[in-house]
Amino acid sequence: MLFNYKQPPGLEIPTIVQEQVDHIYKIIIDILMPKLNFDTESAKTTCSVLWAGLHGICLLTMGGKMGFFSLKTANELGNSFVTGYLKGTIA
Repeated sequence: MLFNYKQPPGLEIPTIVQEQVDHIYKIIIDILMPKLNFDTESAKTTCSVLWAGLHGICLLTMGGKMGFFSLKTANELGNSFVTGYLKGTIA
């Protein structure tokens, strides 16, 4: 996972990592913009919330802890999260 590491204190994020993150965010934001009336701040916030939620699902699954919460697969949970969040945000 792109973010599954700890940045050493006092060091800046490596340029290549920031560029990868920015590239992925831009793709998602570009998809969201027409659905959010071209509101850049809403698109950025929505992108961050989706990223954080999906990241959490991935970490729990990779750590073998998702079974404590759900018998659904990570894919099913991710689809449910994204669909539900977007329904509430875009409505």
